[in-house]
Amino acid sequence: MRNVVFLLAGTLGSVAFQMSVDAGYVRDYAWAVPWVWALCVALWALWLVTHDKVRNQWLRSFHDRAGRWVIALRIALFVMVFFCVGSLPGWILKKPVASTIPKAAPQQEPQQSKPEGKNGDKKDSKKQVTKPKPKAEKPSPDISVGSISQGPCGNVQVGGSNNTATTNCVSPSRVLTAEKAKQLTRDFAQIPHLNTSIFPAGISDDVQPVFLQLCNIIMDSSWHPNCQGLNGTSIGGIKIPVIEGMQCFSSSWNTGAQALVKSALDNAGFGCNYIDHRFTANGITPGEIVILIGTRSP
Repeated sequence: MRNVVFLLAGTLGSVAFQMSVDAGYVRDYAWAVPWVWALCVALWALWLVTHDKVRNQWLRSFHDRAGRWVIALRIALFVMVFFCVGSLPGWILKKPVASTIPKAAPQQEPQQSKPEGKNGDKKDSKKQVTKPKPKAEKPSPDISVGSISQGPCGNVQVGGSNNTATTNCVSPSRVLTAEKAKQLTRDFAQIPHLNTSIFPAGISDDVQPVFLQLCNIIMDSSWHPNCQGLNGTSIGGIKIPVIEGMQCFSSSWNTGAQALVKSALDNAGFGCNYIDHRFTANGITPGEIVILIGTRSP
């Protein structure tokens, strides 16, 4: 009967744990995962060295010589296994490196050959072009123009008629320079750690480079962010909407460590839209701070 109860309790405990993970109840404790595994392995090691066959058959002479020091050795073995296994993921996992985006090579326009004459000699284009005689124009009245403030991607046209202008406006890249990235890393290193999640939430070509750069900066600051699918962490069942610009969520951006994070991001020029409530999607709240990297604004 006791064996049946033991088997049933262990099975239900495993099922309950898996259901808790799928429901997101342990999402805020991702940092503790390697240490829980380390505790499990250390306990198994302790169970192994205290087995009857180990004590009375395999290592009996060693136990006889060690005497009471066996207990101290078992404790030392437990601590060593715990710290070795708990630190192992940090040594193995490598940080993601932003892939370089190849630029398209400029297309060369075909050179046009000069027309040839009857004898095969090329004609001089300068001799063939006749300049039209300038037409006399009426003097234009004097137009005084005051000060004009031209906004970004704007055109200024003064006077004339039937004038056209084409604007080719490209938004600047949001990827930080190396100097700003180092400064942001130093700023984050001085801020108390907060449970932070970063998600790509746009379709422009700079979303992934900005996402990778920000994840690397925060990890270099000895933080442990949830960079979805990059540093060994992921949140199943969460659906991130497609947004424009960058949105930063937290319960309050004006107090505590959140205010320091806001100041650091502003100094780096990230230009987040700060929202004073925690981000929730599909009933899941991924962390105290959530940063969404949306489509670049025109």
